[in-house]
Amino acid sequence: MPPIRDRVLTTEDTRARTRLIEKGPVRATIRAEVNLTLPRALSEDREERAPEPVSCPLTLLASIYPRIPRVDLRVAIENRAKDHRLRVIFPTGLEDADHAYAHDRFYVMKRPINPPKGEGWIERPSATYPQRFFVDVNDGVVGLMVANKGLPEYEVRRDGEAVLMLTLMRCVGWLFRIETVGPVIRLPPELLPRIEAVAPPVVIPTPEARYQGRHVFEYSIIPHEGNWLTSGAYKEAYGFNVPLLAHETAVHEGNLPAAASFVRVKPDTLIVTAVKRAETEDALVVRFYNVTGKTVQGETEALKPLEGAWIADLDEQAIRRVTLKNGRIVAHDVAPHRIMTLKLKLKNNS
Repeated sequence: MPPIRDRVLTTEDTRARTRLIEKGPVRATIRAEVNLTLPRALSEDREERAPEPVSCPLTLLASIYPRIPRVDLRVAIENRAKDHRLRVIFPTGLEDADHAYAHDRFYVMKRPINPPKGEGWIERPSATYPQRFFVDVNDGVVGLMVANKGLPEYEVRRDGEAVLMLTLMRCVGWLFRIETVGPVIRLPPELLPRIEAVAPPVVIPTPEARYQGRHVFEYSIIPHEGNWLTSGAYKEAYGFNVPLLAHETAVHEGNLPAAASFVRVKPDTLIVTAVKRAETEDALVVRFYNVTGKTVQGETEALKPLEGAWIADLDEQAIRRVTLKNGRIVAHDVAPHRIMTLKLKLKNNS
């Protein structure tokens, strides 16, 4: 809960020091440096910001790549301030967007930009929501997606246009709890005296949650046409979170083709979430889900011949055996938003 007399500081009118530090055939990177001057902490009564300022140096690296339609950003900050939240704000220019779309595990949530008023609610409706890999705002014609690595809180506000906000840090020095109610996050001030009269509040210090010191954050800006699905922007968000890992070997003989996939799942709307060895047997587990709201006809193809294939549950227990095509391909219809797990057993000589 913010203090009663709060202050919001931005870098909108701050001049940053910028320079090009990399320009090659694979990547170009700009470095920007700015010094954030922030209040040291909350006041002793926690009703306003302390007047003493502290300096928090911030460095941003912005990188682009050929034929990859996104801008990858890496932010490093030396945090010396306490009791504050650091966010990145993205004006979208979208005046007709009504919803935000947030990636979750095995699903993409659709939420209205205007939160409920919460009339008669004990706790105020929160304007912040969770996400996993990305959040997207679009009007069906164009849109803006922001992907992230481990930054689960976002907010979208309407200020003429839709404004997307990504939380980098939430530095909390204490938690507030009323024993008969539980944790209080956004309690209306008019209710607080009535509840305190029955159950005095307990303030729990959380000094380590103030996140002092150096911290690094990574996120990516992905502008697109259409919506998050039709544009394929979700694939860029996955590519940002699960980048290609290269491994160089010595020169040696082999029988693999110049280009191949050991396991390939298609189409792209079937999102692979796991490729692993089975826990209790010599088999390969491939798990994916249908990110769309329609049934998808797909295939899973192995590079090597298979001895057998089974539909399995999340515990890797076989449900039923499936027929193979050409000894290497499993055809499957995946219902809307359904999770599917395949268990594949390779032939001994492959």
